Amino acid sequence: MPEASSGFGHLFGGKPLVSDVRMVSYSFDANGIFTVTLEDGEVWQESSDWPILAKWKLPAASYYVSILPGVLGSYHLKVREITGYFKVHRLR
Repeated sequence: MPEASSGFGHLFGGKPLVSDVRMVSYSFDANGIFTVTLEDGEVWQESSDWPILAKWKLPAASYYVSILPGVLGSYHLKVREITGYFKVHRLR
């Protein structure tokens, strides 16, 4: 199973909301859905209707992410050097 979807939805939304920001922490719930805290304080959670689960193993500080607007008000989290993206929503 791939780590992230490799679709093109992230190309249609425009300029990134967050660009190449380091993760401070990440966690997975019992269903494998992740919650990510970024160094700028933003917290993002994977959408429960997204079929691809992350399989990150490295310390959070090893990952840099961008948040891109998708279609119809959705958002995509893109991890540097990992193909594809994850559909997310902002918690704070």
